[in-house]
Parts: sequence; C-alpha cells; structure tokens
Amino acid sequence: MNKLHAFLENYANDLQVLLAQHQDEGELIKGIKDKWQDENDLRRAFVMACREKMERLEDEAGDETGEKRVNVLNGRVE
Repeated sequence: MNKLHAFLENYANDLQVLLAQHQDEGELIKGIKDKWQDENDLRRAFVMACREKMERLEDEAGDETGEKRVNVLNGRVE
C-alpha cells in the first residue's frame, strides 16, 4: 500500500506543477505529453481520457430505436 500511496502522491504533485505552469489547455496537454512521452503511460492516458469527449451507450439490454441505439447520457441517437 505504501508504494501505491507514494505513486499517487507523486502523480498528484506532478499534475499540480503542470497545472501551475500551463494555464492554457493546449499548452497543458503539450506539457503532459512532454512529461509522459510514452503514449501507453497510464498517467498520460488518464489525463487524455478526462480531456476527450466520451460517449457511453446503454448496455445490450438498453433501449433501442430501429437500428440506432439511444445514448441515455445526452439523449442523442447514435
């Protein structure tokens, strides 16, 4: 548990520094990509997932309209 605590504490500190250094979202993303250069780095992936628009559909038991599924989070049909 100590390793997890230390990892999360370091990650939170890194994010605080990046946020303080980059006020613009585009610059913040560039700073994050520079900090964690590996595209498979989960620290980078977490930030990118928070940034990107994510759409979730209902599960297989969800409502369907014809051949399109209803996105219950924003009411759009996809």
